[in-house]
Amino acid sequence: MNICIKVSFIILFTFLFQSKTEAQRKYDVYWVSFKDKKNSPYSIFHPQEYLSARAIERRSRFGISIDESDFPVNPQYLEPILIKGFKIHSTSKWLNGVAIITESASTSPEDLKSFEFIKDVFPIGFKRKVQAAKPIGPRDYKKTYKTKDNYYGLGKNQINMLKGEYLHKMGYEGQDMHIAIMDGGFEGMPETPGFDSLFVNGQILGTHDFVEGDDYVFESSSHGRNVASCMVANMPFLFVGTAPKAKYYLFKTEDVKGEYWIEEYNWVAAIELADQLGVDVV
Repeated sequence: MNICIKVSFIILFTFLFQSKTEAQRKYDVYWVSFKDKKNSPYSIFHPQEYLSARAIERRSRFGISIDESDFPVNPQYLEPILIKGFKIHSTSKWLNGVAIITESASTSPEDLKSFEFIKDVFPIGFKRKVQAAKPIGPRDYKKTYKTKDNYYGLGKNQINMLKGEYLHKMGYEGQDMHIAIMDGGFEGMPETPGFDSLFVNGQILGTHDFVEGDDYVFESSSHGRNVASCMVANMPFLFVGTAPKAKYYLFKTEDVKGEYWIEEYNWVAAIELADQLGVDVV
């Protein structure tokens, strides 16, 4: 058996073993979709009840009408689910449904199908235990990477290929723009020197962890930090991003411990929140 066959066999065995393990594990997060938004307490004539002033202004500026799809899910549909003992993980106004967590073995999501307003119920993932974040110490980036000949430093290529430096020279550095970043975590961001001005100037407007259900996002993965650096970093001659003066929302939507459907619903919830807040770019 040559090396290629051996490697293929190992990969196949690992995949089958993992699939079997996941199949044996009981799902405890389910998606519940609703049939309609009948008798909603919300109205297109009072959008301020479910959209921010910035979101309403943005809709007006781009000629985007407000309709029933903008209404949050009907709270009358959520109440019976809560009474049954389920916990709300997230909701979606556009998909018209709710992600629920089973808190007890005595509660079966299948029982919800008896409600007339419920369209479907199916599993999408597993609930996660909240783990304490591990702090990361500061690093001396200046020592190794600082350049002397280019203001953008290591960010030179990315901004030059889009001719972004010309926008900066005209004074467009992201001012008055609100940007939302969705990723698997922003670990190490507060300790990284390139983000100093972001925190000092109050450019982080909000954070939320859609995986664990809290507002702490500086954990789990540094990928979001790396993505953010392309826009946010502001260390002249070391690394300057494309929009260092914009304001940001940081949303953790990816579960870096696995790949599950629930991550798609986390992403949808984050996009909807960004829309509600009037974010310009995601």
